[in-house]
Amino acid sequence: MINTDAVPDFIVAGHMFIAEGSSSNRLFIGDRSFREGDALNQTWTLVAIQPDNFVIRSGNRSEILRYR
Repeated sequence: MINTDAVPDFIVAGHMFIAEGSSSNRLFIGDRSFREGDALNQTWTLVAIQPDNFVIRSGNRSEILRYR
């Protein structure tokens, strides 16, 4: 069973923020590129990419993660 309580420790290689809601916004984790709406793993989906953070969701739970 997947533990949905644990927020994954994504290692963000970089991000590209053009404008809020832009289809060009990207989040880079490892060697993969993600857009808003993409599944990051079996549990978490990328909801939004912002200049200072990104938002993920699992079911009804959302988390805001700051870039490191």
